[in-house]
Amino acid sequence: MKRILLLLGGLLLLVVPAAAQEELPAVEGYIFKWETENIYPMGARFRLTLSRPVESLREVTFTAVVNGQEVETVTIDLDEPIAAGPFSTEYDYVWAFPADAGIQLLNDESVIFEWRAVDDAGETASVRDALIVRDERVAWLTDDDPQNRLDLTVAASGPSPTAIRQSVLLPYNLMSSNRQVSPRFNVLLYSADLDPSGCEMIQDEETGADVLAAVSPVSGTWLPCQPGRASALVAASGYDLVQSDGTLVNGAQAALVRLMIERFYASLWNSSRMPAWFAEGLTLFYQPSTKAPLLLTVRDAARVNGLQSLSALATAQPDDRLWQAQSYALVLYMADQLGVRGLFDLANALEGADSFEAAYETVTGQALDVWLPNLRLWVFTERAADAFNYTPYQAETPTPTPSPSRTPVPPTATPTPSATSTPTVTPTVTGVMSLTPTSTPTLTRTPTPRPATVTPRPAGSLFTPTPPPTPGPLAVLENPVNRLGIIAMLFIVLAVLALVYWLMSRRHD
Repeated sequence: MKRILLLLGGLLLLVVPAAAQEELPAVEGYIFKWETENIYPMGARFRLTLSRPVESLREVTFTAVVNGQEVETVTIDLDEPIAAGPFSTEYDYVWAFPADAGIQLLNDESVIFEWRAVDDAGETASVRDALIVRDERVAWLTDDDPQNRLDLTVAASGPSPTAIRQSVLLPYNLMSSNRQVSPRFNVLLYSADLDPSGCEMIQDEETGADVLAAVSPVSGTWLPCQPGRASALVAASGYDLVQSDGTLVNGAQAALVRLMIERFYASLWNSSRMPAWFAEGLTLFYQPSTKAPLLLTVRDAARVNGLQSLSALATAQPDDRLWQAQSYALVLYMADQLGVRGLFDLANALEGADSFEAAYETVTGQALDVWLPNLRLWVFTERAADAFNYTPYQAETPTPTPSPSRTPVPPTATPTPSATSTPTVTPTVTGVMSLTPTSTPTLTRTPTPRPATVTPRPAGSLFTPTPPPTPGPLAVLENPVNRLGIIAMLFIVLAVLALVYWLMSRRHD
């Protein structure tokens, strides 16, 4: 008997999961077609077309089931079809999502709906299908991280999930190393030009009043919108809602780094131990992109004594560029004085400190009040210029200090002469090895005349001048001036001879 009961129990275990895994959609009877449209984040519109005239219908009902629990069952008013004809009838139903139903985004098992109809002959028809709740303004693409770090759901028309994930790999690894944790992120990433709340201002056609509404993208059906509803829906679905700072990978990178640092430093982020200026500066420090333009903002304020006090900086001013630039400058100055490792140690020291000032004094042994006066001078130095171009993802260096060479921070090692003899090029008569160190990593030959030497040399190696050739008797004619002079003299002699000849001829006459 026990064996029979065990066998029956095993069969039930096999049958129950099979029944739970219902294949959808499931259609019966005279259902012609059905449609769904999200009115994100407030509800959805459902449409049903039956192959029956409205006069032959006895009852039509709509039922919504959320996570296995029936939350909505309504009887449709048969006298208000959207369209009716001799062979078909069409009905619409707009369902407002229950606030506490636990609806899951982008989940084909979270919301199940069913239409059921009965005609006058008692014949039934039904359709059972899943509603995938999502913002239909975007075609979404989901990509899971095989390394279990960053799962992404992004717009299919934007940057690829792989490119976005690779752009934040270095910040993730550095934060993970500094905080000794490796959280997994599940991000729903919106583009910079789309409001994640799903709400927009429209004009009510009946009253003419402006209304904040959630609008379906196809039919234009709308419901009154609550601005925080989308965020709550995203959070309840296990996503982190992030809006990109731009349309390219860099914009997604900047937004994701902000999310990551808030998660890695979650125990400190909203506490008084993490002042707003330090949180902003630390976030920018983790960003892989350059922040060099912020230096000009800080310098302009320092020239006119316009830098904010530490008490003013303690209040977040995300839309104030000076607040952002000065917050970053203070963190860079700390990294310059304490070293990059010292800056990260200071952030970790906040965990058990009573305040930021107490943690700073514990780590450095100095008061925080001296930083602001020193910052006014530091921002005009070359060290500040190099620090604003620095990121912690460059080659190893203790602090972002400048280098005498033209290479970027961190400085690279320059080869120096050693006592060990090395083969060198043998100097020739036309040049010598330069004794002056150059800025290049290798020695070069400078084409300067070789200095005189007193070392005896073989006679054959000395330079012997070749004697000039002795001019011949006709060498004087090679000069054009000499030739002209000789010709002129000949003409004069001939003229004199001709004159003498003429005078002698007249005397004889």
